[in-house]
Amino acid sequence: MDKGSLKNPYGELPEEPRYEFGIGLARGAALAFLLLIAVPGILAVVELIGNGAPPSASETLEGTLREWESHFEDAALFEKWRGRDQGRLVRWFSEGNSRVVIGRDGWLFYRPDIDAAVGKGPRYVEPPSVARAPSDQVWQPPLPVVKKFAEQLEERDIRLVIVPVPTKAMIETTGFGDAAEASRSFRMASDWDSVREEIESYGVEFVDLVPLFSEIARAGDVFLRQDTHWTPQTMEAVADLLATRLAADSSGGRENVRQEVPRESQGDLVDMLSLEERQVDVFPAEEVSITRILEPSSNLPLPSDSDAPLVLLGDSFVNVFEDPSLGFDINGEEKIGAGFSSHLADRLGQNLHVIAINGGGATDVRKSLAALPDDQVREKEAVVWLISARDLFLAEVPARRAGISWEPVTFSTRQREKARDPEALVLSGVLSERSQAGDPKQTPYASALYSGIFTEIEVESRSYAADEAWVFLWAFREREILPSAHLQTGKRYRLRLVPLPESGPEASATQIDDFFRVDLERLFATEFEEAD
Repeated sequence: MDKGSLKNPYGELPEEPRYEFGIGLARGAALAFLLLIAVPGILAVVELIGNGAPPSASETLEGTLREWESHFEDAALFEKWRGRDQGRLVRWFSEGNSRVVIGRDGWLFYRPDIDAAVGKGPRYVEPPSVARAPSDQVWQPPLPVVKKFAEQLEERDIRLVIVPVPTKAMIETTGFGDAAEASRSFRMASDWDSVREEIESYGVEFVDLVPLFSEIARAGDVFLRQDTHWTPQTMEAVADLLATRLAADSSGGRENVRQEVPRESQGDLVDMLSLEERQVDVFPAEEVSITRILEPSSNLPLPSDSDAPLVLLGDSFVNVFEDPSLGFDINGEEKIGAGFSSHLADRLGQNLHVIAINGGGATDVRKSLAALPDDQVREKEAVVWLISARDLFLAEVPARRAGISWEPVTFSTRQREKARDPEALVLSGVLSERSQAGDPKQTPYASALYSGIFTEIEVESRSYAADEAWVFLWAFREREILPSAHLQTGKRYRLRLVPLPESGPEASATQIDDFFRVDLERLFATEFEEAD
């Protein structure tokens, strides 16, 4: 067949319409697009430079770009936009974010708490995967670390009592539609009973709070609605139970002053929603009645006693109603005096050595105990370790996302100084290594310290024998990055140092520490300046 005779059987197709824009309209559209993507970045750069805190250049191009990216994320302009968008999601759709799940009737839940309740459990081993971001730190599952810690205390003839606090998602049925099913799944998937039995097989006393919490839940709320933590009534019930388990006779103790006061707070979960300031009224402050425990002579909250034979290790479950940074404070209180440590000490009729670090119940509190002088540790009779069950029951991936790690610790062999010079230690040194300060917008807690190792020591005031110094500095407070967070490795600084405080905001703040130098004393920088 002649190819030239072939015809389109469908006839002539209509000509497709053509749309043409004038050169002026095209230029205008291009300019508008460029402005749309450029102006926010320009405004953010102007803001950063105006605040005097432009990002410093890193040793590599990748590091420098990451610094700029981090600073852009923290820019007030973008923060305002994010807060406004999150507010719309909350108001219109009751939608939370990557950290907070919104339930019914004003109930909020921490997403890692839900992961701990219905997740894969502490024994799950993640298979190798190229999809997961590589980590410099090998994952340590919790139970072997607990076993090792129990053995270390047993070697020193110290009794260990562990008190895992079930999380809100494990217990509460109000405001969380599938909480009952979540509770059943929790007991099956994470296997609370088998974990309890394994820990008890290490010779550790395990205080099971599930029956008590279930009993309280039948009469009222176990947890605060807008917070990850328990109600004051639940906390006091646990203090009663634990005092009985410790078999202490409180009749010979001093009679403390008990002061019942109303307090209110919006809750840490509202804070984690990162709402724009004018939109936080979506969640009115939650009111509670707390009981402050005060010394009769000074009318001040009970202090931690580093010489007490009973040590209380804990996290924010110990610090809530005690640490003002967790809410429920008034008039700039340094310590509220109504938290778990105060109530337990009151019921036992004896002082406690309290080591409670927000977000540090798994590792940081064990580090703090292990870093004490050896003779001081060996004088202890018992360690009570109150810890969120979230830390024990999360599998590796969600635990890493929540900033939880289980690191083995080595106990110090240092001995106590016979007589400590009350004068502050002033020295200069080169910052050779430092922990990264972290992102205050991502941590569940508002304040954190970070550590650094200083070398080439030159002492100005007071004696200091070591040739290195292990120093903690503020990374951020109330989610505001502080100047001390910007110290750079390789530079020499002049520091005014004191032993890391055992009470106050420094003691309860999250600790970001990559070194754990138990051969050195833990120091805190009250002042610093760059040295010539």
